[in-house]
Amino acid sequence: MANVRKNTTTATINNDITEVKSKREIQLTDRVFLENTRNWELGFRAVETQRDITIPPNAKKFAQLNVGEVMAQIQEGNGMFCGTDGFGNNAYLKILDEDIRRYVFSLDENDNNEPVILDINSVKALLGISNKADFMAELSRLVVTEGDKKMIIPLAKEVGIDNVAVYKRNEIENISGYKF
Repeated sequence: MANVRKNTTTATINNDITEVKSKREIQLTDRVFLENTRNWELGFRAVETQRDITIPPNAKKFAQLNVGEVMAQIQEGNGMFCGTDGFGNNAYLKILDEDIRRYVFSLDENDNNEPVILDINSVKALLGISNKADFMAELSRLVVTEGDKKMIIPLAKEVGIDNVAVYKRNEIENISGYKF
């Protein structure tokens, strides 16, 4: 089967015996569930079918692409998938299935890093940080692209920016270039 790669995990058992636990097989034709983390429509040209793809604003479970197409977009360097580092950090589209995300980015089981994605959950966590230095570091990590700068204000409003320290509001305005 040329189109199948099996993800495996090794688990150490007592007496230093290693057992391989297999995960589900991922095929190039499997559907990929995506989340558009932006409040505007995203569009690009499909590599495999040469048709235009449009993903609605704030789409939560967009499933019109398969693994093969997502891999092709990543290989082509589509920043909506690749983000700023080629591994999905600060990407506009979030792959919702962790196994598929690992597969398309060729991540091994030892890579436990979650992608850095600016969304409602990351902004809630950001505004919950009490230490100013930690807040500044996380804000700089989350807000990198122009799209991030446009999204941080509406996300912060949705989460409740009025209930946080004034310095957080000011720093979000400074990094984004927009006002509340």
